[in-house]
Amino acid sequence: MFELSKVKVPLIRERIVGHLRHIDEDLAKRVAAGLNFSPLPDALPAAAKAQDLPPSPAL
Repeated sequence: MFELSKVKVPLIRERIVGHLRHIDEDLAKRVAAGLNFSPLPDALPAAAKAQDLPPSPAL
């Protein structure tokens, strides 16, 4: 969040928090709270639908 707080364009901050909502809603809420966003910015539509893949044997 520290690096994101240094971004000067508020729209970019909002978009990054919106992207975080696709990854982890709780993380997005914590980052938004740290940036004093209220309400939580909307998530932009995903570029591609998430795929449910089997775990990698390498992991």
